[in-house]
Amino acid sequence: MIYLSLKDEQWPFEYISHDRQVVRAVVYDEDDYFYFVKTDRDDIFGKLESIETAGGGIEENEDEIIALKRELKEELGAEVEIIEKLAVIDD
Repeated sequence: MIYLSLKDEQWPFEYISHDRQVVRAVVYDEDDYFYFVKTDRDDIFGKLESIETAGGGIEENEDEIIALKRELKEELGAEVEIIEKLAVIDD
């Protein structure tokens, strides 16, 4: 298991408005095709088009595995098997 703590050097820390728990996944199929989500953003951080792993926020009192399966169904339309937890990241 990997544990990372990231620090943003570009944007000054001012306060924490909330603690958002998020789950993400590296998704692949039996043919070794990998699946990602294309995102387009235009917010206070600027415009960005990127490819990222699928996933999203954990709802209050929701289990991590349930949240991940729900998010992958919403974003990829996929029923998945969770193989292994890879990392915990504090950002």
